[in-house]
Amino acid sequence: MKSTNSKTPLIVGALAVASIIGAAGFVLSQRQSDTDSATPTTTRAVSQSSATESDTSPSGSTATTESTAAAYQDGTYAAAANYAVPRGEDNRLEVSVTLASGIISDITAEGKYTDDESKEYIDAFEAAVGDSVVGKALDAISLSRIGGASLTTQAFSDVLVDIRNQAKA
Repeated sequence: MKSTNSKTPLIVGALAVASIIGAAGFVLSQRQSDTDSATPTTTRAVSQSSATESDTSPSGSTATTESTAAAYQDGTYAAAANYAVPRGEDNRLEVSVTLASGIISDITAEGKYTDDESKEYIDAFEAAVGDSVVGKALDAISLSRIGGASLTTQAFSDVLVDIRNQAKA
């Protein structure tokens, strides 16, 4: 006589497979959801850099994309940003940028501070900022730390937003 339990292993196996497929689908949907939520930031960064970075030809010469040159008017632009440092002091960064065909051709940066620690960071920033940005497209600049000065570099990024707005064609 055949037992009715002979189908039980098949049913349990089918349920196990269905559970695994369901779990895998959930994990994939979560990963897709995480990717979708990160997409706007990634897309913005990619589109900014792809629209403004230099293209290199096979011969090795570099040509600025037309969109960068057309996006900004040539000239000298100035902006400033105030920012707080950990000890509660307020610093100020004043920047002047000269643009030619959307490329930074000259920069001056001057920090205003009241504490000795800020002086060290701002001096290091001022000494290094030119090498970090001169010769680069205005839109292609995205810096995290110059001369060890992360707060001053963030203030510089804020200043660049203002300069981009001023220089728009």
